[in-house]
Amino acid sequence: MSKTRDALGKPETLTYHTTPRGHQVKIDVRGKGGPALITFHGGGIIQGSRVDGHIPSNWEAKFPGTWIAADYRLLVPSVGSDILEDIRILLDYVLTLPIDHHKIFLFGGSGGGYPMRLAAMLAAQESQKPEPRYTVIGCISYCGMAGDFLLDHWFKPIIPRDMNISEEGIKQKVDSLKPDLDHMRGGEEQSDCSFDVTRNPNRDVIWQTWHLTGTINDSITGDQGFSEKMKSIPYEKRLESIPEKLVPFLPQAFIEKNGAILPPFLLVHGNKDTIIPYEESVNTERAIKASGGKAELFTVEGADHDMKKPGEASDAITESDEYALKWMNERIREATK
Repeated sequence: MSKTRDALGKPETLTYHTTPRGHQVKIDVRGKGGPALITFHGGGIIQGSRVDGHIPSNWEAKFPGTWIAADYRLLVPSVGSDILEDIRILLDYVLTLPIDHHKIFLFGGSGGGYPMRLAAMLAAQESQKPEPRYTVIGCISYCGMAGDFLLDHWFKPIIPRDMNISEEGIKQKVDSLKPDLDHMRGGEEQSDCSFDVTRNPNRDVIWQTWHLTGTINDSITGDQGFSEKMKSIPYEKRLESIPEKLVPFLPQAFIEKNGAILPPFLLVHGNKDTIIPYEESVNTERAIKASGGKAELFTVEGADHDMKKPGEASDAITESDEYALKWMNERIREATK
């Protein structure tokens, strides 16, 4: 995806939330008026920033309105409840901006699929009020996380291809990562960890630990031990086994029951993605449709998480980018009638 940002002009950087610990969470706003596209960057929910290029360049040139690139608190030391709080405050904050508050789109790529789904959940709840203050008319996910965090993929050790390691070796590796991980758990909140590692701490140890131990859900729920409990439960029983207090932080629990009030979803995913399973988007589409909502899955055949096909040097998603832009324009026309 392009990092060129000239089409909608230079950004205005605004602080939309100052946390109780004094951490400032920011947005970059480009353009003025019209529909709004709120975007959530990728990075596995542990790194990335609003300043990283994370939407297709043709959207920048052709989207007929305002682009709002949002930071959100990142997992470790923050947890899912902190991100949910950020998104709730963000959606309140955009009401102060000069945009069409009833023509809002949400976009999340990769890890950004998590805050995007949380935002969709909040928008669905807002839609049930007698006089909704804002309306989300479409949600776009590109290889997005949080479609199904209960898949076995997230509970089993995932060993990098270049790491020939035994079970004892995994334990030793995890132990070696623990000091850095403990330091981050007790450290400052993070929301702007650009992929430019010269500016930000290297947070790869979080992803490595999750993969080697199958414990991403511990960081999302804030319940150390949640993953161990869930992995002992058959997949078909996991959703109903989630403690009620943790349900708000796992958006698939909301989506399974409330598809009819969710905004329409467009899910773009390569079916050879080994980082964020293709099944995440498949399951989101199924759940929304099964509960009476509108969802569409755009499968990029043979594409991996980078949306590339084997042997191809360029992105394989030009077609899906154009389709998504057309899809958004259709939603705008429908909302204008």
